[in-house]
Amino acid sequence: MAFDFDAVMETADSAIWSGLGEEVIFNGGQPVRVIWEDVAREFDVMQGTIPKLTLMESSHVFPRIGDRVERLKNGGIFTVSSAPVRENGTLVVYL
Repeated sequence: MAFDFDAVMETADSAIWSGLGEEVIFNGGQPVRVIWEDVAREFDVMQGTIPKLTLMESSHVFPRIGDRVERLKNGGIFTVSSAPVRENGTLVVYL
């Protein structure tokens, strides 16, 4: 019996994104599932946290600086403040 690593990883990714992800809307479009994290500002004059969004490249959403993001969980409105960075099949942006 052959072990299909890609199929196992695809199942794991699906479970992680459905369990940890939440939906946001970019610029009034369709809901997109993202992983939302509040990360510490490490090298900034202002201390505190900043929202970090990770989304799958396969979502076909490519955020740009200045894009409006609506968090469906609590209705918050945010603005993308960084260019997206590609990391292993995902896009990472900071708000």
